[in-house]
Formats: sequence, C-alpha cells, structure tokens
Amino acid sequence: MQKSAKWKRARTGVRLAITGISLYVFLPSLLSVASSWRSLEHVDWPFALLVLACEAASFVLSLGTRPDRSEDACLVPGPQRPS
Repeated sequence: MQKSAKWKRARTGVRLAITGISLYVFLPSLLSVASSWRSLEHVDWPFALLVLACEAASFVLSLGTRPDRSEDACLVPGPQRPS
C-alpha cells in the first residue's frame, strides 16, 4: 500500500470517528428538539410571522451590501484595499 493511500484511509477514519462522536454527543439534544414540534400549537403566530419577515428582510438587504466597504472589512478574509 502506498503512503498516500494510507493517509487517505487514516483521514477517512478520523473523519468517521469525529462524525460518530458528534452524533453521540449531539443526537440526544437534536431528538429532544425534534420531538417538541407539538409546542408549535402554542406559538403566537402573528409575532412569529413578523420575526420571520424581519429575518428575511435582513437577509435580502445583506445581499446588496458591498464587502469592500470599510465597515464590512472585518468580515472579508484576504488582503484589504484602502478606502
């Protein structure tokens, strides 16, 4: 077996181990969240729709921003251009 093939198998094994550990740790909490869907019967729906609309508007407005502006410079990786 070649060295690169061994590294690929080792990398795959490490990724599978990380996935298994993550599922072991987070799956119970995910299942408890998924099992609480009946609590949506008690949601204040007008307020929930308002919150969803505000989140959608925030997302749409953020799509129109230019990442090279100075206030957004901290969010952009790589070299910075002077303003």
